[in-house]
Amino acid sequence: MIDGDCDGYGVGSPLGPDADDGDPTVNTAASMIAKYDPVNQDPFVALQNFLPARRGFNPRHYVFISTTGVDSTCAVNNIALPCASFSKANSLAVPGDAIVWRAGTYVQTTYIQFTRSGTASNPMIYMAYPGEQVILSWKVDADGLEMGGLSYWTIDGLVLTQTSTLGYGINYTQGFNVFNGTIQNTEILGFYDGLFLQNGLNNLTIQNSYIHTDSAHLGQEHNVYLGCSALTCPNLVFRNNIIADSPAGGHNLHINGRFPNALVDSNEFYGGIGDCLGLQMGVNNSLFQNNFCHTVVSAAIWLIDYSQNSNASIQCHNQNYNVFRNNTFIDDGQSWNQGVNGNDGTQPVYRVTDQCAATDYGPDFTHDLGHNTFDSNIFVHWCSFNCAGHVVQYDGAAAAGWLGTDTWRNNVLWNVNASANIIQVNGAHHDWSWFSNPSNVPGSGNVNANPMFIAANPTWAAQPNNWNLALQPGSPAVNTSFAGDLPPLDLLGNCRMSASAAGAYEFGARGCPSGGAVVNAASELAGPIAPGELVVLFGTGMGPAQLTSYSLDASGLIATQVAGTSVFFNNIPAPILYTEATAVGAIVPYSLTGTTVQISVVYQGATVVSTSASLAAAAPALFTLDQSGQGQAAAVNQDGSVNGGDSPAQVGGLISLFLTGSGQTAPRSTDVGFAGAAPPPPGLPVTVTIGGQPAQVQYAGGAPFELTGLMQINVFVPTGIGTNGPVPITVQVGTASSPPGVTIYVAGN
Repeated sequence: MIDGDCDGYGVGSPLGPDADDGDPTVNTAASMIAKYDPVNQDPFVALQNFLPARRGFNPRHYVFISTTGVDSTCAVNNIALPCASFSKANSLAVPGDAIVWRAGTYVQTTYIQFTRSGTASNPMIYMAYPGEQVILSWKVDADGLEMGGLSYWTIDGLVLTQTSTLGYGINYTQGFNVFNGTIQNTEILGFYDGLFLQNGLNNLTIQNSYIHTDSAHLGQEHNVYLGCSALTCPNLVFRNNIIADSPAGGHNLHINGRFPNALVDSNEFYGGIGDCLGLQMGVNNSLFQNNFCHTVVSAAIWLIDYSQNSNASIQCHNQNYNVFRNNTFIDDGQSWNQGVNGNDGTQPVYRVTDQCAATDYGPDFTHDLGHNTFDSNIFVHWCSFNCAGHVVQYDGAAAAGWLGTDTWRNNVLWNVNASANIIQVNGAHHDWSWFSNPSNVPGSGNVNANPMFIAANPTWAAQPNNWNLALQPGSPAVNTSFAGDLPPLDLLGNCRMSASAAGAYEFGARGCPSGGAVVNAASELAGPIAPGELVVLFGTGMGPAQLTSYSLDASGLIATQVAGTSVFFNNIPAPILYTEATAVGAIVPYSLTGTTVQISVVYQGATVVSTSASLAAAAPALFTLDQSGQGQAAAVNQDGSVNGGDSPAQVGGLISLFLTGSGQTAPRSTDVGFAGAAPPPPGLPVTVTIGGQPAQVQYAGGAPFELTGLMQINVFVPTGIGTNGPVPITVQVGTASSPPGVTIYVAGN
């Protein structure tokens, strides 16, 4: 199950869905209503308060569906007068509305056709009432939800089940460009394909969902099929999902076609007979991180190109410049549904295959399956009989050339039953000594050893709860990774350290129990936050794969939503400086009061990070040149030169410093944008020490024409400093001091 706040509720939980998987105090519908309309306990008012605050939804109107509803009397914005059928509710809705199912099982005899697109600012919402279990059940051969050619929609919190043998859980096959569809907090069971989505899918997001089959549906196809051979599908986000028990001949996740700039992050792919990740015909410039994959017959990852001469849209394309980092991949050769021997162990963990002729290439005439990077992953090949497979396999005459352009570094590779079979290249078998030679396999830091999981056994293929893939002390996977190449959190939400572990699971307890870290943008340290402070929030799945910077709203202020990302401090939206998948820069709202702040990050309507921090009157920190919060300050000398060893500040002269976290201003600030020529000073007194001596402050206030929240201090270097070289500098705002370790260069007496 998916349980982000560890309260026992979530997608696939026997306790039921979680109304707010980022808040352990809110799980049932009753607890949501109590928190979001504590006075009147009105379920409609609570929903209207809850959705903008916790899901980022702002529906124009609401239409409800209930097992006790009546189509002839149902009405818009009236939870007491629900409809009985989706068709009636859909007829009442307009673009930007929410159609909300109340608790119950709804038996369907044909597919449900969605017919309305939303807008970029007001998507159509198709959802279960938070905390209520809504099951849409098909017992005939039929698709579940048909999306038509729709853009700007979100499906949230539904359970789709199929007890027959045919049909797609959610289907889109029209084949023209659509934009910004989101599937989240959804369970799909038993369909021929859980998701079958094709062509022109721009900015598709699939997150926090459980898509699986069972032993009654082994003849079916893929759990998730995403196909874009005819039209490109850029910017796919696939994160925080459980994809389990793929049927015979299929894949857990099959990405088939041109998918540039995809993010596949923090998913669990477990069991089944097909590949965990089948990547075909054009997946490029994409990031795969923090995923756990367990497969039993085919490869864990199969990068393959093929074509059909009879179909001009199915041609070979580049599959290059992808990054695979901090994943754990296991191929163990067991039959998932019976726990007995399945495959004969001949399949590798990672496989590259070319089934294209030179005449089959699409517009990517170079046809490149190389230039991919494998960083800090764990690859384990584990079988029980006839174990002829390798950990890595490159097929075809061009294999050696592609391997020569790939980069392998800091990975742990282990073939449990055939230690000599590390890599196969165009049919040639090679051992570890060949793989570890950088002239054969570019890279460094790779290890051929048992990764030492706490609990793992191939006989547990049908018992996933027995597995514990955290690392034992002494594991060769511990402290192998570079800080610059790491996702900030592991698959469980633990913070990764500068010397981190390979694989999807960090070694030991690293904090971040609520799934995110909030740090001062200058010091990069966690701690109390202050009004107006520039902060950075770390996590996963918080924004688009590519960094997107701030925008200004109609009033010239910094917008509180950028590229689908919003940040809330005690339900107050914060100005967003930038957003990407693993980090968001924001400004703490000046209007905050109290001593504790609840912080949430919402992306594409889903709460992806929920944490808290103490609120202080001030939490100052100086910016440094290398942006680490330590060492040389980002400071400007009186002559306009940047302070440093070659241009020290003169004693008695002015130097300008920059910091954030100085707190509320006087007069009080409310809006956040760019300061004018005379921004207000902080409301608390500011003092500075340089080289341990008090320094006279000439100016302390907002930096003119710069971001609100960025403070500038012009201060005289004390004449009593006799040291030539770096000296420590500290700023105190009220009673709070900037962290130690920051210096400026001074030419002393």
